[in-house]
Amino acid sequence: MKKTNIWAYIGLINIILGAVFIILGAAAPGFEHKTFDYWIIVPLAIGFATQVLFFFVNWKLLPLLSAICYAGAFGLTFYHAAPIVMDIINQINFLDGNWTTVIIQSILISLICLIAVIIAFVYEPQKEERI
Repeated sequence: MKKTNIWAYIGLINIILGAVFIILGAAAPGFEHKTFDYWIIVPLAIGFATQVLFFFVNWKLLPLLSAICYAGAFGLTFYHAAPIVMDIINQINFLDGNWTTVIIQSILISLICLIAVIIAFVYEPQKEERI
């Protein structure tokens, strides 16, 4: 195992936030079959895998790949949350969505994506010293 840095540990916090995101999306009433698309889990899982791999191997490309995957999940979340937001704005109950969960999910995925982008552009691998 190589020497890990602070960005790897921040990436682990990102993984925990993503797990909370998935649990909320799968367990919330009125949210799982109407707006929580299970394809959101695919880019999140790939982002998780690259984040865990980044914790053990400090490759420069892994944070960028993780940020791209999280950005895909970000886009899908807001794409599927838009109809519920429009229902609330128009004061109709067409989709019977869970407004509170949509807001929490949107905030979580925004935070996950923001952290991943910061890690991708701030992280620089440490040079190994030669003896």
